[in-house]
Amino acid sequence: MKKNIKIAFYDSNVLHYLKDPLHPTGGAAKQVIAWIKGLSELGYSTTLIGSHNDPALFSKDNNVFVSYIDNKGVRVFRYFYVRIPGILKALVKSKCDYVYYGVPGHFTGLLSILTKLCGKKFILRISNDYLVDIRYKQQTDMLRYFFYKIAFLLSDSIICQNEYQYNILKVNYSKKTKLISNPFLGSVEQKGVQLCKRNGIAWIATIQHQKNILLLYDIALKMPEIKFTIAGNISNKLSVLENECLNKLQMLPNVEMLGFIDKNKVNKLLAESVILLNTSYYEGFSNTFLEAFSVGTPVFTLSHNDPGSIIRNYKIGLIYDNVESFKDQYKKLVSSDSLYLEYSNNCLEYLKKNHQLILQTKELLNAIRSKK
Repeated sequence: MKKNIKIAFYDSNVLHYLKDPLHPTGGAAKQVIAWIKGLSELGYSTTLIGSHNDPALFSKDNNVFVSYIDNKGVRVFRYFYVRIPGILKALVKSKCDYVYYGVPGHFTGLLSILTKLCGKKFILRISNDYLVDIRYKQQTDMLRYFFYKIAFLLSDSIICQNEYQYNILKVNYSKKTKLISNPFLGSVEQKGVQLCKRNGIAWIATIQHQKNILLLYDIALKMPEIKFTIAGNISNKLSVLENECLNKLQMLPNVEMLGFIDKNKVNKLLAESVILLNTSYYEGFSNTFLEAFSVGTPVFTLSHNDPGSIIRNYKIGLIYDNVESFKDQYKKLVSSDSLYLEYSNNCLEYLKKNHQLILQTKELLNAIRSKK
């Protein structure tokens, strides 16, 4: 691959984050920021494309192209006279060779079609496990599902985060499906932290259905002696039951709700906590796991959220099945200072060996240039 190639990353969340560092960004956006940094260090050109409400903010930035204004035009019809022309114009102006998109959905199909019309290659990154099995189809209508599937058919490379995604997609897309661990952009502590310097349990995520607020409440309720610190925005799409559960959670005396916090505060919270707790119904490869590992904080999660069984195999956290097993596993970890320090050091070593920015970026480049 020649170093004069240019990769365009289509991610509107990153555009918002560039102008507002307090703008909430998920793991997919953080991956984009990391890929751009890694590619830049290796001498490759990149550019950003996405929608934004104030294109003027990027008028002096030659590496950012605003495809369209988010709320401009009449719903549905605006695709034809605002969004499609805007995306085509941005793709042409970017002079890119590849277009990367990190959160598959019905929009991805449209973007893949437009990418091909412009004579460019399309890279699809899988952000979540439910996107590769029957669950996505069950959650959407046939038209949206049709466009969603088009993206997989037209993609030149499909990048998976874990073995579950890879094993499903390689059945139909074996030649273009690759498994690449997430890159980590950030500092990594040099040695593990002793248990005596930590306190409580951290839970960091957008409070939405996927993150299983019901289980979080049950665990916090039945461990009143432990402090739970919860950070993240609250979704406006919670069910009645989930809202009721959230209200109960907020009233527990051992729970502190921080709302959205920036990256520095996330790192501080993780560094001060005994563990990071994950309660999700499903994940892909949570970027928060990597942030926890970077400060030597073990992760507790359900077995189906242990990507490639890394938590079990590398002893960088523990797996639980329900509230009672969580309590047992937590007591096991905190019962021994030496055991906790071992797990803390394991987190740091695992991250350094398996998510190194430049090595993962080279894997991405090898994946997209490999002959199909």
